Amino acid sequence: MDTKYLSVGLPARLVVIAALALVALAVPRVARADSNGNAAYNFAVGGGLATNNLGTADAFNPSDQSGIGAIKFAFSAHCQVAGPATCTADPTILAPAPTGHVVLTLEYGGGAPDTKFQGPVTCLNVEGNSAGITFVDETTGQPVSITTVDNGTSAQVGAPSALYVGPSPSPYTCDQFTNLYGSGGFVIKGNVVVNEGSFLPCTPMTDNTTYMIDSNCNLYVMTPNGWQVVQ
Repeated sequence: MDTKYLSVGLPARLVVIAALALVALAVPRVARADSNGNAAYNFAVGGGLATNNLGTADAFNPSDQSGIGAIKFAFSAHCQVAGPATCTADPTILAPAPTGHVVLTLEYGGGAPDTKFQGPVTCLNVEGNSAGITFVDETTGQPVSITTVDNGTSAQVGAPSALYVGPSPSPYTCDQFTNLYGSGGFVIKGNVVVNEGSFLPCTPMTDNTTYMIDSNCNLYVMTPNGWQVVQ
């Protein structure tokens, strides 16, 4: 573009205002702090078992007619940003990067071997009681996305929490609508907690045998040598 046309007929004040507006758009939202200096942040944590009540489709292998019976999950994703926002590890975007880890096991049943995905969180989007999370599997390099909805307990709102999984087109995107037609369904065991702009610590949870999440959002898995943090 020929830059001589940018300033023709524009008062200097308007040019400055436009420049400041562009700078403002480039600055990511930062976490607010309470009176003690503690920063608010977004997080999503969970662990348990979800049914694949969307049908027999396998989002990772559509030609497989056996389908996923259930999804065993444990995840902790967090970011120092408050309010509806996307945190991504994309180096080309001026945004805070999320931290955390995800462990997923797709249980097929019928004697078919399970499929396990595990890796660091690369994208987190929190809006209200729902979150989109993307991570990269450490073994295959496959970006995997999770959509989870925190509905509390069924006694509170009449519907249990939910979790859906599927392949992600990019490790740096976490659109919550990506997995609406993926594999997943209601959480039938365990819990998920999604918090937008919280000053509170992460919600600790564990099944006492396979996973544990502490108040600092650290995710632990049980190994032959005992509890080990994954990061």
